[in-house]
Amino acid sequence: PQISEPLFSTQKNNHPAIVLTAPIFDATGKMTCILSGGIDLLKDNFLGKLATVKIGENGYLYLYNTDRTIIVHADKRSTLARDIASGVNSLFDRAIDGFEGTGETVDSTGVNLLSSFRRLKTTGWILAANYPQAEAYAPVYRSRWYLLAALFVVLSCLILVVWAFMRHLTAPLLTFTRHVEMLAVSRNELEPIRIETRDEIGTLANVFNQMVAEVNSQKKAVVEQQEFCRNLLQNSAVPTFVIDSSHRVVIWNKACEQLTGTNASDMVGTDGQWKPFYETQRPVLADMVMDGNLTEHLPSFYSKYDRSPFTADGLHAEGWFSATTSEKRFAVFDAIPVRNSDGKTIAAIETLQDITELKLTAEALRTLSQAIEQTPIIIVITNREGIIEYVNPHFTKVTGYSTEEAIGQNPRLLKSDWHPDIFYQELWATIFGGNEWHGEFRNKRKNGELYWEAASVSPVKNDAGVISHFIAVKEDVTERKWAEEELRRSDEHVRLLLQSTAEAIYGVNLLGKCTFANPACARLLGYMHPDEFLGKNMHHLIHHTRADGTPYPVDDCPMYRVFGKDEGIHLDTAVLWRADGTSFPAEFWAYPQRSGNEVVGAVVTFLDITERKRAEEELLESTAAAE
Repeated sequence: PQISEPLFSTQKNNHPAIVLTAPIFDATGKMTCILSGGIDLLKDNFLGKLATVKIGENGYLYLYNTDRTIIVHADKRSTLARDIASGVNSLFDRAIDGFEGTGETVDSTGVNLLSSFRRLKTTGWILAANYPQAEAYAPVYRSRWYLLAALFVVLSCLILVVWAFMRHLTAPLLTFTRHVEMLAVSRNELEPIRIETRDEIGTLANVFNQMVAEVNSQKKAVVEQQEFCRNLLQNSAVPTFVIDSSHRVVIWNKACEQLTGTNASDMVGTDGQWKPFYETQRPVLADMVMDGNLTEHLPSFYSKYDRSPFTADGLHAEGWFSATTSEKRFAVFDAIPVRNSDGKTIAAIETLQDITELKLTAEALRTLSQAIEQTPIIIVITNREGIIEYVNPHFTKVTGYSTEEAIGQNPRLLKSDWHPDIFYQELWATIFGGNEWHGEFRNKRKNGELYWEAASVSPVKNDAGVISHFIAVKEDVTERKWAEEELRRSDEHVRLLLQSTAEAIYGVNLLGKCTFANPACARLLGYMHPDEFLGKNMHHLIHHTRADGTPYPVDDCPMYRVFGKDEGIHLDTAVLWRADGTSFPAEFWAYPQRSGNEVVGAVVTFLDITERKRAEEELLESTAAAE
């Protein structure tokens, strides 16, 4: 049999066609006739169908011979044309020279193609498949997994189509072609081809089926990888949400649900990602990244913000938010864009780190630090060996030593040799025993001046319970010590004065209870010691009854009336009662005792005027007798 070169039919339609001829022999082997037939290249036949085969969306097959004549082409206008000049399509030219295989080229219209070529042994024609690179490589830009799957599918389709046409007169070839056509448009899992022949087509079918199985396996792996990534994001301990290019939530993970108290079912598909965080509508960090407004709105909504430390086109911010649980929280926000293979932002992912406790702790530490720095109390911290590691400003003010002079020194820097060694030994034994020590130091300033400190020294333990530092809290009590000394001297002076005077003196508070009394008071009232009066009501003790034996109400007692007066009271008709129940006439003076402008008690002075009364009576009797 012979196959002619393509030609235009002599029929009225003038369609491009090829002619097939075959001799017919009789029983003796003599040729009796020639059988001839034509195939219209524009009609629905095995060659015409070749032009309708689609590879992907824009890929196609075509057939040409070595003189550059297009025999079959998806564009019927190109049939029997010779419009591809030498040098325009390098692989086209190489196939004419004998090249078989697949490579990248540019067609006569300037389109970048992935092309495969196979020479047909029967006619020497060249079967070619063109697949636009933009379509062929698009999966590469979307995903490396899809790239692998797409390359396998494309290469499988190209190889299957080339080998199918080589067996175009066989049923397996047609079956193979139909199966490839089905695969090109199918979005479901690829099905293996059922060809049981043992020739090259059968071998190719087996290889193809293995590739289909591999592609299906790769697709399954991609789906599983996608599901794994989604589950990883959903189950991440970091609160995370993702918005798409329409600013609608596509992922709201479980940690985000726990932090905000808002379920994913209420958020996914909505543009209300601000609601769980703020009372009024405002963009969140992911919205700003999605819009590309990396700095425009940040100052309006965040007091602390910066570019993301992870990517230059991401954002980082910190701030308070009120979750739907009504609990105010402080978080670190990070948002970065998600881009496709073309570099276009298709989503934005935002993560939140709740650092409320850390923030509150930091603020508390800052407040504590400021308090320590500004307190009028001396703070000294040493290590376990007693080396000073910290002193506050008041230390410098009191001691005269600067911070630099004190750090690295031992507290004996202030030692005045006033205290014996046993004093310091007991101190260290106490604090090394894990106990707090309280006491007073008489230390020496840098200028040599002595001063007094009231101190509390405590051990500081680490997490293991081991003492690592000591902290001393000290107060300069020099003035207080001098005041106490002056007060002691004054008290001693008053005590000596009270003990040496012959007048009886005692003091009472506003309840009439004795606060002090001198020895003369105890002697005149028949008591052994002045302390017997302390805390007792003096009216009930010594002024409870009148001279005629009738009770003396406390409300009538002139000693109490002095509490409401600005001046003292003097009375020489009083009767006071001794411890043994006897009474004696007395003259007393009562004066209010003040603390500032407030009356806090009274001071009473009295004398036993028994002799004076007797003398007055005798004088009266003598005067009466003389008259």
